[in-house]
This record gives sequence, structure tokens and C-alpha cells, in this order.
Amino acid sequence: MENDIKTLFAPFFRKPFNKDFLADRKTLIVIDTNYLLSILRLSPDLAIKYINALINNKENIYIPYIVALEFNFNKSSVKYENKKNIETINEIKDNIKKVLSESQIKLSKILLTDQLDRIKRHNDTYLKKLDSELHSIKETDRNKTDNDTYNSLIDAISTKIGEKPTQLSINNIEAEGKTRYENKIAPGYNDEKNKVGSRSFDGIEYQRKYGDLLIWKDIILKAKELKKKRVIFVTDDGTSGKKDDLFYKIDGNKIGPAIEMMDELYKDSNADLYILRNEHFVSETVELNEQQKQEIRNLSIANKEIVYKTNLNDNEKLIKELNQEIQDLQIENLFLLDNDDELQAKNRKENEDRIEKLKIALTRQNSYNKLLKMVYGQKEKEKDQKHNENYIDISDEDLPF
Repeated sequence: MENDIKTLFAPFFRKPFNKDFLADRKTLIVIDTNYLLSILRLSPDLAIKYINALINNKENIYIPYIVALEFNFNKSSVKYENKKNIETINEIKDNIKKVLSESQIKLSKILLTDQLDRIKRHNDTYLKKLDSELHSIKETDRNKTDNDTYNSLIDAISTKIGEKPTQLSINNIEAEGKTRYENKIAPGYNDEKNKVGSRSFDGIEYQRKYGDLLIWKDIILKAKELKKKRVIFVTDDGTSGKKDDLFYKIDGNKIGPAIEMMDELYKDSNADLYILRNEHFVSETVELNEQQKQEIRNLSIANKEIVYKTNLNDNEKLIKELNQEIQDLQIENLFLLDNDDELQAKNRKENEDRIEKLKIALTRQNSYNKLLKMVYGQKEKEKDQKHNENYIDISDEDLPF
């Protein structure tokens, strides 16, 4: 019996994305953490459009448990960022008032009274307009708006969360992840060095670097359980040149989801894989003007900087912990130094071996820390801006496989 090439290599012959897929009950629309967090960062009008996109597709929406957990871990940081942004606006407004006041004092020494009065009237008019424009973003008003947005989001997703994974399944996936990451098998291997530490909640614990892989395995199981024909993964991961483990590339150009992910999903659940940027998903469901599209693009760049700062903070925390452990062991060895007891001599040797291993780890983390600071300088921000402007959504094209 002859083999059918389309059956043997099904992911390469996958149909191109069609917006009608969104409403098809055979579609599973998976929402990533960055989509949910973006809602808390966007302007109120645009945030509502993001939420309406979820509501309009509610029958097909699915949020993996780890996505929801990461959202809850990070939402307070976003709220704090918003508060700081309001404070920054108020500081700028106060500085403008101060500059105008100081300018009037200087002008009073060289201008006639009637000239100075006219300038003062113009300044007063300007300040009133400025206060009027900024009134809608006063902290108390914005807090209420943010709370309303947050509550609307929670209402929209409250029944869409997947089941909590067992610790056994997490352990098995992490064990598999070690081999996958060594062989650069998507998804998640870009996070091996970028995300340090672990998450613990409600009786489970997982290493953050395996978060994407845990989400991916959840997606496969859910698509198989519900007998879905396709999965549409909505995420802004991969719009930066620094994280691209979700995509298949030719000459550095992203032209579709990673082949191994398409193949794995098709073999395990008989479903096709599509990846949509947040903006694309929303614009297929609700109308966006150019200003709103630009706000989304700007937010995508800002999110990358927040991820960088989080990674830097986590790494510096780890460096501090390593230094502290080395110091503690060195102090302990001082007390064991003059003791000839065989057991304590053994303990001293174990401490020395441990210190050497810690120093190697510390050297590695210090090098990574320097790399983080170096790669996210102004040039990298400019690259992100250029990359974001030139980025073509892979779902806008027929995949040229």
C-alpha cells in the first residue's frame, strides 16, 4: 500500500488560518497569560474590547491552569505599575506648573505689567485645560476604572479555567523538559536561563522555566479530551527577537508555529495548530482603530521590558542567596578548622566541596546577570521597536511549506 504524503506529513499541509475558525465549535481558543495581563495595562476602552473578544468567543475559550496561576501571581505587579504611572503623570503636571510659575517670576523683571498679565492669563488657561484633560486619570478615578475592568475580566474567564495538574504529572513533564530543552525542542527552551526559581501554590510546585511546557501539555490533553479539530493559541510571546521558541523559521523569518509543536499536537490529539498575536485575535472579533492598534504594539514593547526587569530581579535574588550560603558555610568551617574529630573533618570537607560548587554557580549567574544588562540596552529597545513595526502575523499568510 502506497503512503499518502499529506497523511505522512500532515502539519506541512495544514490549511491556512480562516477567521471563521474562531466561531467553529471544533476550535479550542487558548489564551496566554500575557493577554490577560495586557487587559490590566491597557486604556479602559481598549481593555473592554479585549474582554469583549473573550466574551464573543466564550464557547471556545480555554485557559490552562498554569496560565491562570501565573496571571494571579503577576496581577498585583501590574496594578502597582499602574499606580506608579498615575503618580508619574501627577509629578509631570506639578513640574509644568512649577516651570510656568518660575518663568513668570523671571519675565516680571523684563516685561511691562500688561504684557505679564496677558502671559499669566494664557498660562492659567493652559493649566485649566491640562487639569481637565488629566482629570479622567486621577488616581481615585483610575482605580475605580481599573477595578471595574478587573472584575469584568474575572467574570469573563471564571468558568474557563482548566484543572489543576497533579504533582506527579508536573514532575514527569519537567523530567521530559530537561531532555527537550537540551535538544531545543519547542516550546519553552528559551526560558531555561531567563526564568529562575519555582512557583508553589495549593500543594503543587513547578520550576518557572518549564511553565510554557506545562501549559503546552495541558493544551494537548484538552484538545484530545474535547476532540477538537484545531487549536488557536493567542499570545504575544515570540514578537520579540529574544524569544522565538514557538515558531518555525527560515533565514530568521518566522513563517509558522514550530514544526515539532504542530506535529506533536496532530499526533496526540489530531488537531491543527495556529498562533495568533493578541492584536490579531481581538481585531478579528471587534473593531480596532489605528490608535488602538498602536497602543497594543507599544504595550507589547513595554511588556518585554517588564519581563527583563523581572528576570533581572530574580537573578539578582539568586546571586544574593548563593553569596549568603557561601558565607554561612565559610563561617561554619572556621569553627571546624581546629577540630581533629573525624566526623567534623568530614563535614568540613563536604562544606568545602559545596562551596566550590556554589562558587561555580555564582560565577555563572554573575555572567548571566551581566549579559541581561548588556542585551537590554537602548539598542535592544530600538531593535524591538523595529521588529514590532515590521512583524507580519504568521496567521495572515498561507504557510509556504
